[in-house]
Amino acid sequence: MKRKPFATIIIFLISTMLLAGCGKSDDSDLRDRLEEASNEATEKTTEEGIEDVKADAVTEPEKEETKTEDSVLPRFYISKERDEKEVDGDFIGQYTYDQIHMESEDNVYKALEDELDRVNSDIAGQEQKAMKDEEWNICVRRADKDVMSFITEYSRTGYEGGYVKVRGHSYDMGNGRELKLKDIVKDEELFYDTLATELSYVVTRKMMTYTGENDMELIDCRESIEECIRDDRAGWVLDPQGITFWFENINAVLSNTTASVLFIDDTDGAIFKEEYAANAPDEWIMQIPGHYIETKFDYGLDGSTDTIAWCPSEFDDDSNGTYQSGICVNYNAQYYDSADICPGDGLAWENYDAILIYKEAKAVLMISHDEDIVSYIDTFNITNDTVIKADNMVGALAWVSSPTSYGVYVPTDPSAIEVHTVLDGESEEDAKPQYLSIDTDGTMTVKSTKDDASEESGKKISDNEGSTGVSLTKDDAYEIARMVADGKVCALEYHDYDGDGRNEAFAAIGKDDDMGGCILESIWFIGSDEKGKMMRDDFNDLSMYSDESGYYEQYSDENVGFFTGECGGYGSGWLTFIFGVRNGEPYELDLSMETEGFYRNEQGRFYTLTDDFTDGHRYMITELIYESKTGQFKKGKVTDKDWAY
Repeated sequence: MKRKPFATIIIFLISTMLLAGCGKSDDSDLRDRLEEASNEATEKTTEEGIEDVKADAVTEPEKEETKTEDSVLPRFYISKERDEKEVDGDFIGQYTYDQIHMESEDNVYKALEDELDRVNSDIAGQEQKAMKDEEWNICVRRADKDVMSFITEYSRTGYEGGYVKVRGHSYDMGNGRELKLKDIVKDEELFYDTLATELSYVVTRKMMTYTGENDMELIDCRESIEECIRDDRAGWVLDPQGITFWFENINAVLSNTTASVLFIDDTDGAIFKEEYAANAPDEWIMQIPGHYIETKFDYGLDGSTDTIAWCPSEFDDDSNGTYQSGICVNYNAQYYDSADICPGDGLAWENYDAILIYKEAKAVLMISHDEDIVSYIDTFNITNDTVIKADNMVGALAWVSSPTSYGVYVPTDPSAIEVHTVLDGESEEDAKPQYLSIDTDGTMTVKSTKDDASEESGKKISDNEGSTGVSLTKDDAYEIARMVADGKVCALEYHDYDGDGRNEAFAAIGKDDDMGGCILESIWFIGSDEKGKMMRDDFNDLSMYSDESGYYEQYSDENVGFFTGECGGYGSGWLTFIFGVRNGEPYELDLSMETEGFYRNEQGRFYTLTDDFTDGHRYMITELIYESKTGQFKKGKVTDKDWAY
């Protein structure tokens, strides 16, 4: 078939589109693109001749499509770079910045790799001009067969105040081309109207919280969006569930504001182009930035937008004389503190990686952090507008290292996260790479191969899903305790002991003594199924001491509770019973009736007492460390602090 010159075809298309005059909002953009293509074609015709242009027109599609359906997705890792800043030879501080790298087979994703190198060069170049106390962090938001996206988070701290700027980059995974908003959005006017509505809701909520009043109307939000984009005070990224925008100084009060338009918001299919909405992943894994920079997503696919953010937190633990560091999570405007499982010296931002895992319309937050000589991975179950600590283990995200750099591989498969569980090696070869699967309730399972981890993640771990927590009432628990016991119900504590949404009860049975306490005969458990079970009956006529504050201790960090009381003969020594519940089943802790005291300080940390008898009775405060996997407490170090009644 006779072919027409490529330039002639382009000019014909331009004429056709200009004469059509369809009136859509993106006509000018289309004309601009066609004119650019026409100019490029004309230049080629002049320089190389018409035959070369015709050849390019035929072969170009084959060159552009480098990825195939069988291509293995690349691995990404983020390295931490540190440089010292000097002015006229004087050291003024240190700045850090991230660089994102890619590993792929046979250069299949070479175009994308070139784009990442360009971003790295831009970040490094800007850091050369940076002042002290500045850093760039990178968070990968999406990496699947269709889209790769990430954000850069620039932050400045110091005595003069803080500043955070977020910018996004989204790429077509196949050809490596950076996506523009017009590539994803079908109707930009409708998109911005929807974004303004969401932003108005966010601004109203925040303004009412901060100032007690709101002075921004919907039309103001639309104008602020346009102003922020025009003044380069906004960034956006294509997330797994839609597009997220971050705005700087949306008004005089709010320094950083996040708003999203999710695919699920497009009920009529009028906002997003079908290829992006239809190909949105059902399961995904996404890094979320610190500094309380919000991430928007839809938990449960119910059409509502949920918000999560985090940052490290610090506090002094006066009872043990140690310094604790941990994290604080903000989920849907509620704050949840969770200290690390071991004391630290205060950890910098870069010691943490926060990752949101989404499977089966449920979300789990994973935090990986490094201490001085060991690393930990913690998971948090996000459910019913709460954040509950679910599991923890010794381990770290898999790393890549060399004499000059260090980087952490970014998890991209929610069912098989590469980790290292042997952490005392000096190089990657010395460590033991394994694969971590995380269930929808936050339970972690480590497997030796990726296939084993993916298979394990598909199994149902918990049978407690869908519980309403209303099958056992407090009155029911008292009545059952009275029926199963021969004596008096001296104490009963009715709570959700294991955080599964169902309430249980423990009851102490006995008879009154002459000192206001109760001669303890037995401890009973009443489950949410209204069945009673005796837990212990060998108290040997010890009295359970009266406690006006009750016999229940809540460990908020783990969302678990314990039934506990002190027993003795009203002398100088005593013993403490401790009972808990795991997965609906009651158990007695190993420390129960083996230790003196089970106390919680103002910071929520637990401790017991050690009697050394060196000078009469000296009760020394001894820390207790909770192990999530076993539900047990173990004794930590004995301090030199005396405890007094």
